[in-house]
Amino acid sequence: MFHPNNHSHMKSFLISLFILMLASPVVAQHAGNVRYNQHQQTLEGIPATPIISNRLPSINPYVYEFEVNGLSNVVADGYLAVFNLVQVAPDALEADEIVSNRIANLVEGLAELGIERGDVTVDMVSQVPVYAIEVEKKLFSKDTYQEVPVGIELQKNILIYFTEAGQLDAILTAAARSEIYDLVKVDYYVSDREAVYRELRDRCKKYLDEQVSYYQSLGIRLDTAARALSFTQSVIYPMSRYRDYQASSVSRLKGVTSNSGVEQVRKPRTMYYHAFPDQAFQVVINPEIREPVVQYTYSLRVRFTFNQPAAPQVRTEVQRQREYIILTPDGQTRTLELRNED
Repeated sequence: MFHPNNHSHMKSFLISLFILMLASPVVAQHAGNVRYNQHQQTLEGIPATPIISNRLPSINPYVYEFEVNGLSNVVADGYLAVFNLVQVAPDALEADEIVSNRIANLVEGLAELGIERGDVTVDMVSQVPVYAIEVEKKLFSKDTYQEVPVGIELQKNILIYFTEAGQLDAILTAAARSEIYDLVKVDYYVSDREAVYRELRDRCKKYLDEQVSYYQSLGIRLDTAARALSFTQSVIYPMSRYRDYQASSVSRLKGVTSNSGVEQVRKPRTMYYHAFPDQAFQVVINPEIREPVVQYTYSLRVRFTFNQPAAPQVRTEVQRQREYIILTPDGQTRTLELRNED
């Protein structure tokens, strides 16, 4: 309860609360336009709230299971950009000459960027004839349509290796000057992946040792239990982590139906890089992601099994009892009772 002499404090409190309420929508804007595609959030298979826990014994009190998951975000050491080049010409010689000139111009432009000729590879894809349909006019019958060769289509891929991610923009410019526009893909390479997995293994083992020490402080001596372990590891490349979305909302007007003649405009779709989330990992190396990275995962599972106490042996004795039946002189049967004398 506020007293009358605290009226100024009450007023200050209400003003602060009002300011916070106004500021809340501004903070929510950090979500970005991808919020219009809520269905994308269900594609990851990962809950929004992180779940990090070790498995405690449920049925068998003598078995403890631990799982440590590690993630390492690694900036690539090298990149390979693949461009596709298509040329159609009346004959194969002319098509090859045009393609060779365009590639030579590209190589010269790449040399100015410090990319040597040995880092450029030309991959022959296909050389196929191109057909067109020719109409043959006939006087007393229907016209016929016949395919005839009209030229050659030549396709080649140009593979460009570079070591700095920022070079790709300059490479695209050099390719455009040679009329090469189709960037097929970009591959990422990490030179020493064994070092990455080694660091992940060491960090996961350190985390596991800390957990074992913690349980020992609670009186659970896991160091006296037998251990069995297994592990899995994988790598996630940026190409598989791009997601598409459409930043637009549809207006709904009353009285307008689907057949009212409303002309729909094309709504462009775009893509963004969405790194694999790290909330399900206990160990994360290089958590800050400033560019597309290669993500390495390592999962260590350890089972601690205590010796169960021997079950008490139960000895079972079977006592056989004999029954005697006598026949009386009148033809009747009677059971003879025997008494055990101590």
